[in-house]
Amino acid sequence: MTARLNVILPGILFLLQCNTVFTQSAKSETAIQVMAKAMTALGNGWDTVHTLKLEGYGNRFIVDQSERFEGPYIPYQTSRLFTIDIDRQIAAAKEETNLSNFSSVADYVLNANSIALKNQGHLQPLEANHELQDWMLLAPETILKIASQSGTLKLSKDTVLQKAGQYVISFKYNNFPVRLFLNKETNMLTAAQITKPQLSGYAGIWGDSRKTVFYSFWNLLGKNIHYPLQTDTYLDDYYIESFLVNKWTVNLPFSSDSLVIPDSIKQQAALAGKSSLQRFIKRMNSQAKEIAKDIWLLPGPCNTTVVKQQDGVVVIESSYSSEYGDAIIKKVKELYPGEKIKAFIATSDAWLHLGGIRPFATGNISFYFPYRNEPLLTKVLDAPYITNPDSLARKGKGKVTMNGVKNIVTIGQGMNTIRLYPYRTETGDRMMMVFFPGHKIVYCSDLYQPKGRDGNYWQPHYAWEVYHSIKEYDLPAVKLYAMHVPELLDVSGLEKDFE
Repeated sequence: MTARLNVILPGILFLLQCNTVFTQSAKSETAIQVMAKAMTALGNGWDTVHTLKLEGYGNRFIVDQSERFEGPYIPYQTSRLFTIDIDRQIAAAKEETNLSNFSSVADYVLNANSIALKNQGHLQPLEANHELQDWMLLAPETILKIASQSGTLKLSKDTVLQKAGQYVISFKYNNFPVRLFLNKETNMLTAAQITKPQLSGYAGIWGDSRKTVFYSFWNLLGKNIHYPLQTDTYLDDYYIESFLVNKWTVNLPFSSDSLVIPDSIKQQAALAGKSSLQRFIKRMNSQAKEIAKDIWLLPGPCNTTVVKQQDGVVVIESSYSSEYGDAIIKKVKELYPGEKIKAFIATSDAWLHLGGIRPFATGNISFYFPYRNEPLLTKVLDAPYITNPDSLARKGKGKVTMNGVKNIVTIGQGMNTIRLYPYRTETGDRMMMVFFPGHKIVYCSDLYQPKGRDGNYWQPHYAWEVYHSIKEYDLPAVKLYAMHVPELLDVSGLEKDFE
């Protein structure tokens, strides 16, 4: 027995030592070493690549304007042509989009952290953090190089993506946190994620958002030049784009000198967001009108209504951004000094239309909304505004009462009594009407769209649903207006179209 132990124990000790060495080796692997393997896996042929032409097509998904915020989402087609100076991180980009009966073509110039729109040979400034800038930044050949040179590399805890173990590399880019997911079996880039404000359209209302790009359909652009032809992009948990490169040219003759964005344009771009905000505020202040006694319509990106009742003020809709919401509150105080804002009504789930609701949550207030939208409103109110703290992030939430509207709800008394009527229609089931019985005016939310120049509705079904709902509830409405209709129209117009 002793002889057998003398043979077995050394073997066990050897295995334990080997396991210890292996474990220490795995744990001692540094972020720099992992990045070096990733760069090698991408191919040493990239050392010879200086310019790149990429052309492709894909689908984007309009999460914010789709009928339901949890999907499915309206798709639209997009095609792009990039001509890139990799060494200088300068590019020209042409983008064509097609949505339903609408199409557009735009030319952009990208310089690392700057972007401009090229129109008839002239450059027009655009705010930074544009999605095309992210497309260039998160390209594998770019993001791996930036990561390697960042000086802030960290190897985080491994994870699993696509049922494969992943190294997780963290670093900072322009002070924004970035994570790279590298397949532990192949060392190839699985995904990249950056967390920062996204200022393009509706995405701006979410504060600091996680943009994650997955890479697939790898191919060789040339000898030892690996490239993922397909990218799939998520914003937070929402799938927003799938794009496929189907044509490419490596090292084409190309001078990027004419694509350098002048400092004057960059300076204007830094003010672009504030300029748009000030333009909206100026319009609101100059064109505000009282459509009935103590009922004010404030024109804006989407219209806001201010209603004075006996015990306080009710605000209907707050669009665009938190800063615009602050401007609405300021306007209310000018109209009715000393009056409290007692209630806020959000009639729609369209994200752009909810962009300014956060400032209202700093006080003691009741929120009213279609009951199906509560998860969305809660998410907006809880959004992390870290990089650019808004008034809610700075002041903190007050006493907010959430009232999901499922049936008819009455707010206030007297001439300016408000009644909320949920749409019970196929496309409007996340919206509701606001009826002022004392004035026989109905606010139709976002479901009523005005006729175009050709005299036709863009979506006749939407207008039909408004008419159907007025009839279903037997509302004695004489006038109507809507989120995009800053004037009172005769309800009889609907009767003529759909009776």
